[in-house]
Amino acid sequence: MAFVAVAAVLAACAPGSDNKPAQPSAGEVRTDVAALGDVTLTIWDQETRPAQEAQITELNKQFQAKYPNIKINRVARSFDDLRSTIKLGLTANDAPDIAQVNNGKQDLGAFVKAGLVRPVDAYATAYKWTERFPESVRKLASYPDSGDVLGEGKLYGVPQTGELVGIWYNRAKLTELGLTPPKTWQEFDAALAKAKSAGQVALQIGNLERARARTCSPWPCTGSAPQPPNPNWPLARRTRTG
Repeated sequence: MAFVAVAAVLAACAPGSDNKPAQPSAGEVRTDVAALGDVTLTIWDQETRPAQEAQITELNKQFQAKYPNIKINRVARSFDDLRSTIKLGLTANDAPDIAQVNNGKQDLGAFVKAGLVRPVDAYATAYKWTERFPESVRKLASYPDSGDVLGEGKLYGVPQTGELVGIWYNRAKLTELGLTPPKTWQEFDAALAKAKSAGQVALQIGNLERARARTCSPWPCTGSAPQPPNPNWPLARRTRTG
């Protein structure tokens, strides 16, 4: 489940109203953290598993050591608890300054539409997130004011985690089929079609953990049970399940 960090709108603004605070330009964003004076940041997250908890605790410790004027008031909740309480939290007088929000039209998109979160485009420019996160990644946290289209409009956060997914191919099988390794999605689709028409297993999802998995790719998402390795695939994809 994807999460993004979002900056909560000031509680003085009624959800869904047009009385939203003016958004700063990139030039108005103050990036000299040490010069901000004493600041307390309330942050809600769902990093409650042991390894995540240790990492976040250490990162917060290092950040506060570098910027002793910043105090982080961390509120950690389980995924289910955070998802069920975040809307109420964002409308409260003591709303968190930053929160992890389940990404998707039903959660973050709905909060955008209700005016409960603010865009962070100016911060992305000032802190050069546009250089650290490619457009394809930033789109995953972008919505128009209506909140009903993922991948368009303003930026409302940055991904909390990410991963690279690789595609392996069977050289002998591709040679047998008269194919070369595809370089574009169009070539990839064509290779799959040719392999399938030849009666081959065109694509296999790796699952070394042998756990139930849900895989999302350029094709529809499908739930799958553990499958044994197949040495006859022309193309295969290794993903982490979870």
